Amino acid sequence: KYWIRNKLAVLAMIIYMMWDCDFGIFRRMHMLFLSEKPVAGATMGTNWEWYFRSYLDHWSTLLGMIFAINYPIVSLFYRKLEARSKRSEWMGKMAVAAGMLVAFGLWARGPLMYSKIPYNGTNPYLGFIPLVTYIFLRNLTPRLRSYSMELLHEIGKTTLETYLMQHHIWLTSNSKTILVFLPGWPRVNLALVTYIYVIL
Repeated sequence: KYWIRNKLAVLAMIIYMMWDCDFGIFRRMHMLFLSEKPVAGATMGTNWEWYFRSYLDHWSTLLGMIFAINYPIVSLFYRKLEARSKRSEWMGKMAVAAGMLVAFGLWARGPLMYSKIPYNGTNPYLGFIPLVTYIFLRNLTPRLRSYSMELLHEIGKTTLETYLMQHHIWLTSNSKTILVFLPGWPRVNLALVTYIYVIL
């Protein structure tokens, strides 16, 4: 029961030391594979480009795992609330929803309004707020939970993989240029690259 949580705590410490502390761990781990020499699409070198891109979402995987591990607890929370009187059920749900909406409002009026560079600095720490708020509100009632869009359900099964594949198929030069098989034919090229992307 606690073994997985201990492993996640160790992972959190590793993530914190790699991206949030200035120990140079990321650079040293990747220096054999990534250069610090400026290239097209990575003016500060590929090592910095990979650090920057991975920094933007460095807590996302851990938060996703925490969410998955606690899914049964959240599901139990909903079931227990929905077994109570309607008044108690909605008081509990509205108390949680109010807290989430306050956090969402603060995020929307604060970090969301920042320009790109300051926003990038807050995204790893606060970017989950709109997502968790949406998930909670989207699943507020059994009726809402009974509806789903089959297309999004299917896409959700491979979202991480397709996100990662796009960097290797659609984009080149450290995600700064588009893969071109047919120069001068942008729409046909997009269709061809998309076809390859989909069949892989």
